[in-house]
Amino acid sequence: MIQNNKYQIIYNLTGGASDTKKTKNILLDGTSSSGKSSICKILHTQLEYECQQLDYVWQSKDFEKFYGQEYNKLPNDYVTSEFKKNVSQIIIAQFILQLSLKTPKMVIDWVIPKFIIQEFKKNKEPLFVILVYAGLEKLSQNMIARKAELDPRKSFVFTQFSERVIKTDKKEEIIDKVNRKNFKQILLDNFKMNFTSLKDLEEFCNSTFKKMEIEDDKDHGIKIRPEYKYDYLLNTNGKSKDEVIEEVISIIL
Repeated sequence: MIQNNKYQIIYNLTGGASDTKKTKNILLDGTSSSGKSSICKILHTQLEYECQQLDYVWQSKDFEKFYGQEYNKLPNDYVTSEFKKNVSQIIIAQFILQLSLKTPKMVIDWVIPKFIIQEFKKNKEPLFVILVYAGLEKLSQNMIARKAELDPRKSFVFTQFSERVIKTDKKEEIIDKVNRKNFKQILLDNFKMNFTSLKDLEEFCNSTFKKMEIEDDKDHGIKIRPEYKYDYLLNTNGKSKDEVIEEVISIIL
């Protein structure tokens, strides 16, 4: 059974309690096109949160300077393969932490939460993590809307989706249901321009579902993978933008 309770607190990370200190810094996690940017902007206009969209922070002169300073501090020594792979993410997490120390209230919009969570936890700075979930149909609707606004997103959005969820048969864990045949139809109806042929589209469809441990065309329940930590799961399926914002505000005030 899909969880459809209106508000659901998840006690995985910092406690899931809606007190002012814990919601001083809010991290919006979720795939691209899940609705994070809209939430970030509205929290800025309605509740005076500083909205940090890391797609733009990444390109800023302030971060460029900070990155150079931090990178120059690295000793001339061998590093782990994980550090080598993620050094930019580690430094941007440090940059965001420094911004939070200068900002009364901040909301962070980013698709790679791990290093920000680690950096804030290490420095005992409060961070409330909201995982913004949109199912495959909702994602496709959001992507079509972004395309109309001349801000298109390609099939990597669905790859991000499959990296965040996995099949489950436990009713209490199910947040949504997916069907490979239905997903293929979504791709055929809306996203053929991202593929070179029907075979290419079908291979992408099959590999996307295989990552979720699904290799047939039946309905399957899915859950968030355990490595993704959050305080609150915001399921946007079947909700208008106003309903989503109302829910977010209700948990942080």
